[in-house]
Amino acid sequence: MISVRSLAGYVLEELLARELKDSGFRLLQRRNDDPAVLREQGNGLAIMGRGGLHQADVLGELEVRPRFMHPIRLFVEAKHRPDTPVGIEVVRNAVGVLGDIREQYTMAHAKKHLQRFSYRYAIFSTGGFANSALDYATTHDISAIDLSGAGWSGLTGSATTAAEALINLAEKAGRATFPVNDMRSVMRSSLLANDREELARRAGIFARGDETVSDEIQRLARDLDVDAAGRVALVTAESSLFTVGLFADDDELRRLRDSPAELSYERRGSEGGHWALGPSLRAGKAAMLAIPPRQEEAFFSASPSRRSKHPALRVDILTADAEPVSVAVQDPPVGDSSPSGWRKARAEHKKSNRIDSHWVPGSAKEFLERVNQRSAELHRIIQLAVARGQQGSNAAVSRNEIYEIMQYSDDRSLRGFTKPIRAVTMEMIEQGAIGGDVEWPLYAYYESGVKATEFRVPTAFWSALL
Repeated sequence: MISVRSLAGYVLEELLARELKDSGFRLLQRRNDDPAVLREQGNGLAIMGRGGLHQADVLGELEVRPRFMHPIRLFVEAKHRPDTPVGIEVVRNAVGVLGDIREQYTMAHAKKHLQRFSYRYAIFSTGGFANSALDYATTHDISAIDLSGAGWSGLTGSATTAAEALINLAEKAGRATFPVNDMRSVMRSSLLANDREELARRAGIFARGDETVSDEIQRLARDLDVDAAGRVALVTAESSLFTVGLFADDDELRRLRDSPAELSYERRGSEGGHWALGPSLRAGKAAMLAIPPRQEEAFFSASPSRRSKHPALRVDILTADAEPVSVAVQDPPVGDSSPSGWRKARAEHKKSNRIDSHWVPGSAKEFLERVNQRSAELHRIIQLAVARGQQGSNAAVSRNEIYEIMQYSDDRSLRGFTKPIRAVTMEMIEQGAIGGDVEWPLYAYYESGVKATEFRVPTAFWSALL
């Protein structure tokens, strides 16, 4: 089954697809949307390039066509790895995809009078970006959008919560692997089309006819639709970088014109601080913006005179209106929120919030203790496999041994018997005790056929207990 972290990235893409639609893009979802270049594959929609097909999880076409330009299409990729900044390899892949797609159009296409498009690429990351990735994105015209700030915790948290619920529903429906494409269809029938009848039909496919699961996934999709009712505003704070702000509605955005706002930095304990847009748009409320570290660095290092004159340091809020709203940036704060204090606080916060993406003695021992509280039999099975691995043998427990330890009858299936292990693992990931990329502590091994021959403990787990 897919990990919560990976699935949360897919859910986040669907939420961003909704924002794309609200921002004037038409979502391309099937081959008929452009038969010349789009193809439908087992893993979803793909677009033809010069050298091959490229998966397009979210692809939007700007409905307003700019004058003297080809129509604009935008790829959206979401990376939901809160403790891991996006590296240069992700941006390199985006550059390669765009290059291959752009070179696909030849004289033969022109003679057939096929429409040409201008393709763009946006990468959203809940873990921010490495500096090398930002530099590469800037020079190759890739939009790198940082969602690591507290201003986006509501949206990214919703994606994680939904992912956990979806995995549980897939298991209830008897799915051996998670149906990503079915999930996308369910989400889009709610978030994009708001079609209750289609939502019910798609939920039934996901649930494989289980009415209880179908009802639950419909409720989940509708709840996400309500949570996504705000408006995303693109904020440009440097000529080559972007950030985004989440506002309640279009009216709140328009109030920026009536009451000029200032962007200020507010110290918030160990987190280092947040950028707040004030005076408050409503009584007692200020809008929080998640500004990437490199932009913060630029704001803190620039003098007030340079900040007021240099266009790269101006903050513009892009609303539904024709002209952007410019926002003044206050002087950097003093004391522990000075540039040096801010850097120290951010480094300390990052260090204290780092999550191990591998098993270590503390997390492995804690896992065993939690499993023992739920099932002494499962605890015994894992301990037996661990002992064998530490003794130099295969760290595994046979199918027959599991039936004996669990005291199962011969006609019982082993499907779902590791659910307590899954529950403990996901609980520890959610609480930050381990990272979402850890190896599963007990997994089925299939020598042949559809029945597991044995269950194994990975080397990373049993070696952490040495």
